[in-house]
Amino acid sequence: PAYNREFLIGETLESILNQSYTNWECLIIDDGSIDQTRQVVNEYVLLDNRFQYHLRPKNRKKGANACRNFGFELSKGDYIQWFDSDDLMHREKLRLKVECLENHNVDFIVCEGIEYKDDINNVIHYWNEIKSDNVLLDHIIGKANFHTNGPLFKKDFLKNKTLFNESLQRKQEWEFYSRLLTLSTNYKPLNSALYYFRMHNNSINGLNDISTLKSRIIANKLVFKMANEKLDEQ
Repeated sequence: PAYNREFLIGETLESILNQSYTNWECLIIDDGSIDQTRQVVNEYVLLDNRFQYHLRPKNRKKGANACRNFGFELSKGDYIQWFDSDDLMHREKLRLKVECLENHNVDFIVCEGIEYKDDINNVIHYWNEIKSDNVLLDHIIGKANFHTNGPLFKKDFLKNKTLFNESLQRKQEWEFYSRLLTLSTNYKPLNSALYYFRMHNNSINGLNDISTLKSRIIANKLVFKMANEKLDEQ
């Protein structure tokens, strides 16, 4: 998903273009940008046909979640890697994750990541809490954190499942991954930091207006309800 990322998305796409693993497609879903995002992306589309540019359909709800879901519907690959338009991939990210997924009988792989500001050497936080003996509970309480960029999924596992909640603006990946973990905890942690999460002033993670705070509350309620139902089944 991309919205007004003309100054950042080029770096993101470069990090994908430089992957050592080459059998990929990259679908960029524009959420209605009013800057030069389309022009920047189209330079990469002309450079390499593995990049695809699509506008979010007007009949879909505005927001990154609808873009993620629409991208999934368009995808042709066997594996799904959601990724944000302002973050960076380690050169070996796709290769290591695909190899790990192909060599283990699991539904998805989760790698570690690094949060940085301005420069990837300016580390703010390590997203390395991905292993757990009770991953559903630990993910709900924040002890295990997958982040949007962490998992690589088998597409067959995701088929016929409700994906990202298009009404949420914050904590959407936490709600979604918690929901998936009620269906399957058959995953493997990959203890390598393979993505760089960029913190900047225009990141939605830095916003706390009334709509995003409301979204946090709704996400909390959804996960709490889901957790109660799961406990009742046990």
